[in-house]
Amino acid sequence: MLLPLLSLVSTLLTFGAIGGVSDSWSNPLSSLRGVIRADGPSLGLAPFNVPGALANPVLTLYTQDGLPIASNTGWGNAPTSGSGATSQMVIQPLTASLSAKVGAFAIPAGSADSAMVVTLPPGNYTAEVSGLNNTTGIALVEIYELR
Repeated sequence: MLLPLLSLVSTLLTFGAIGGVSDSWSNPLSSLRGVIRADGPSLGLAPFNVPGALANPVLTLYTQDGLPIASNTGWGNAPTSGSGATSQMVIQPLTASLSAKVGAFAIPAGSADSAMVVTLPPGNYTAEVSGLNNTTGIALVEIYELR
């Protein structure tokens, strides 16, 4: 029997000055390659026109022990590796073509939306989104599996 695989997890939330939101998932496979996005500024644009969108989301990926693997501010920028990153993990910047491949809406070039492409060994992980300098607003957290 084939087990269903993660294809998309998304959450739309309002962020306060303290904390953020976390989406956690378990990876029982040999490895998982996926896209993680923290959409804020693009939500304020057409066709969404969400008022109060988070202007500068910060996306951070953590190990099950709470160690930062990588973080990103601005999807066109390379993610910054953290102390929880290992040689078994591959963290890369998101490209427009990979975003389209998973069926996500396009993020404008140069926007402050945050994202990363990850290849992870089996384990439990948390993707956290917060506002740069404790800013507040509405953001969409998306996790896609790349197949």
